[in-house]
Amino acid sequence: MPDYQPPSPEVAAFVHDRRAECEEQRQRLRNSSIADAWQIANDTSETEAARLEALLVLVRRKDHRLADLVLALFDDPNSSLWRSPQGRNI
Repeated sequence: MPDYQPPSPEVAAFVHDRRAECEEQRQRLRNSSIADAWQIANDTSETEAARLEALLVLVRRKDHRLADLVLALFDDPNSSLWRSPQGRNI
């Protein structure tokens, strides 16, 4: 692929930091209860990484109330929690 341009050092550092933060939150929530995951997912003072990992815990554990939480996220001030990775609204 001759047109490949590696990411800038700033982008690489950003990706590295985000991955490290997500892994930290994954470890934090590994043995959490569903109640703890619910609290973190709903807590707007938690980091985005913590809230996303909490949502993943609830998805993996097939919590039957997940649909209610997902609908509530549309009113959340952090739109990253309900936007697709490409930046388009779901």
